Amino acid sequence: MSPERYEQIGRLYQAALECEPDARAAFLAEACGADDELRREVESLIAAEFWPQYLRGQAYLKLGRGAEALAEFQKILDHRGYAPLSVLYPLAHLELARAASLTGNAAQESQADRDFLALWKEADPDLPVLTSAKMRREVR
Repeated sequence: MSPERYEQIGRLYQAALECEPDARAAFLAEACGADDELRREVESLIAAEFWPQYLRGQAYLKLGRGAEALAEFQKILDHRGYAPLSVLYPLAHLELARAASLTGNAAQESQADRDFLALWKEADPDLPVLTSAKMRREVR
């Protein structure tokens, strides 16, 4: 990556952070124009702010602590406007379903699975994460 490109990404990242979360997607669409790679780079920086919550949620799931995991994944979903195209949002729905299952909240589990499957409806149907979510829905 050239120094100019790196600087451009940094400027857009800082400007995007100054926008209200709900206005960031529109700002980036206008600022990046047809440069999808530039938009993706900036969005990935913004979305990176939620990796700690995602990793904590994963750790709580492994420990069987569904309520704590649920809270971490919900934090990500509550801030969807920060980077609307981030892969963390659909994955947070998927993991929220797993956390809800641990807490015994079948309604929340079902809703989170539906949300995940709706977001990834165009994805390769043979992806393990999709087949797993579909199988869990069929079991219920």
